[in-house]
Amino acid sequence: MSKRYQQVPTQENLDELPSWESLRKQARHLEYQIDSRLISYSQSSANSTNTSIQQELTTLLQTLTKVSNDMGIHAQNNPQYSHLHSRHVSNLYEYNKEFKKTKANIQSQRDHLELLAGDYSRSSHLSELTRMEQSHNDVDEILQHAMDSRDDLERQQNDLRNSTGRLNRASAIFPQLRTVLNQIQTRKGRDTIILGSIIGILTCILLWYAFR
Repeated sequence: MSKRYQQVPTQENLDELPSWESLRKQARHLEYQIDSRLISYSQSSANSTNTSIQQELTTLLQTLTKVSNDMGIHAQNNPQYSHLHSRHVSNLYEYNKEFKKTKANIQSQRDHLELLAGDYSRSSHLSELTRMEQSHNDVDEILQHAMDSRDDLERQQNDLRNSTGRLNRASAIFPQLRTVLNQIQTRKGRDTIILGSIIGILTCILLWYAFR
């Protein structure tokens, strides 16, 4: 038996204490309540609100401890109560042990849930960052395509301006060429007339000499 529940001798007058039967009846009632509350407490989940059950169990165990101490005073003065008192002390020890074990298990489950929630939150955050980074990459790619398209349009505009300039220069040159050709054609026609006239004159002179 744990030293925690060994009774310390007292000089308190037995007449000031409740009777043995009254204390034993109260102890059995408290043990029944503690049994019921421990079952409910052990079945509660880590994410439920079980503070009230925990506080109630703490109060019941404290009350049973007080009753057990009073029963110990009776047992010290009447050895025939020692065996029954030892059973209640053992029950109290087991109740405290079970309460601490269940409380630790629930706290462990709660810590595990909080850890999972933290991991999920970090995972969600990382996923969001990954999606944002992918979105930024997509935007950068779209902007790059737009800039490439703009450069292509600018090159096409430059080529078109160059072609237009060449066409304009060619158009400016062609009238001059036509003018020169016309002048050449005019001179050629005039030379042909002159040459024909000379040939006609010479022919006439030759005929004149021939028939003289």
